[in-house]
Amino acid sequence: CENPARILGRFPQKGALQVGSDADLVVLDLKATRVARDEDVESKVHWTPYLGRTLIGLPVITMLRGTVIAEGRKVVGTPGYGHYLEGRPLRFTRPDPLSGPGLGLAAGVPQR
Repeated sequence: CENPARILGRFPQKGALQVGSDADLVVLDLKATRVARDEDVESKVHWTPYLGRTLIGLPVITMLRGTVIAEGRKVVGTPGYGHYLEGRPLRFTRPDPLSGPGLGLAAGVPQR
């Protein structure tokens, strides 16, 4: 999740496992399968666009800021524990050949 966190300007608070980061983790069982059903959706919309599809790789434990908020198929976190984090403005720069492929990011107002 490092690259999405960088794009949203939230790295290293998000997208990293290091001292001072939030410790958001999802542990997956990559061999587990399940057929997607609307009844199993834990969101406000109560439906899934994957209805009837076989899903491979299911979450076992989900942690938010180091606290377990879901185990198996049960939400165990306290309502309101999560909070919205707004992305920070960034602008894309030319790639730095020394840092690998992809776009560079810099703080500031996004270019239009």
